[in-house]
Amino acid sequence: MKYFGYSHLEEIIVRRQDDQQYKFREGNFKRLRRQDIKDMLLLLVQSKMSNLNLEEQYAMNVALRMFTRRIVIQEHVEDLQLGVESYQKKINITRLDTYRLDLRRMTPTSLTMISKALSIKMK
Repeated sequence: MKYFGYSHLEEIIVRRQDDQQYKFREGNFKRLRRQDIKDMLLLLVQSKMSNLNLEEQYAMNVALRMFTRRIVIQEHVEDLQLGVESYQKKINITRLDTYRLDLRRMTPTSLTMISKALSIKMK
């Protein structure tokens, strides 16, 4: 298919270690293994894809680069999310519990006794 002079791959055939060929359509790129993408890019760079004409090689290169870029961005976002979660655990971001039912039952003298006991323990 061509839109505005640009074409894209309709499918990729990959041979894996079990010597079987697998067909991937563009929507199935996420099922490709990272090693498959590296191998295909390496074959493109070395000009060893003689079964494809120049236009198909270009379309494959564009598709693989876009997919690789998506993987890299997704991994950076996941790393950032993990970093934020670990940072939140370090600084213990929790809402303060400012309302207690027990505080109504306490008298001012009991609160001063508790504060004195805490100050003694903190010394």
